[in-house]
Amino acid sequence: MNQRQLQQVQPKVWEWYFGAEQYQHDNRRSMLIKDFVAFFGGEVGWELLAQGLQRDCSRQLLVLQLDFETLRERSVFA
Repeated sequence: MNQRQLQQVQPKVWEWYFGAEQYQHDNRRSMLIKDFVAFFGGEVGWELLAQGLQRDCSRQLLVLQLDFETLRERSVFA
């Protein structure tokens, strides 16, 4: 399966977030999700995630705090 075919396959979790709405690979939500995954999977995005991740052991939670200004300065979305 080539890259283009992979992009057209509905993600397994699509229904969790969008219910019965039909998946389309060129849907704006799909494209935005792909952009975010690509960004946060890269070096700059991963660094921002690592800096913002905090563990709250008393409530057994992980909290992600992102500074919007830093995100805007360092992202390709600016």
